[in-house]
Amino acid sequence: MVAYECDKINAVTTVSFFKEVEKRFADKKGIHLFFDNARYYRSRLVMDYIETSKIELHFLPPYAPILNPIERLWKFLKKTVIKNNYTPDTNVFKQNIKEFF
Repeated sequence: MVAYECDKINAVTTVSFFKEVEKRFADKKGIHLFFDNARYYRSRLVMDYIETSKIELHFLPPYAPILNPIERLWKFLKKTVIKNNYTPDTNVFKQNIKEFF
């Protein structure tokens, strides 16, 4: 598993994540990653990087939560940590999320 933190997710941070994955698994011939259908995963920047990468992307069908078990985890996270818990300090918010995991 690759631990990677960023303040936001977009095409640039996605490519940075891919580079970290490739460093971590440098000895592998190919790397298969499964993603939902967020726009930034299909951006020109990401697709251009993938063309010369050993990473192969696989996209889950849209609206298929049964195939994407992380959705249940997000729901539980929101219910136990985020919902009805106003946290004005970003660092405290991040710490609460880290403690959840």
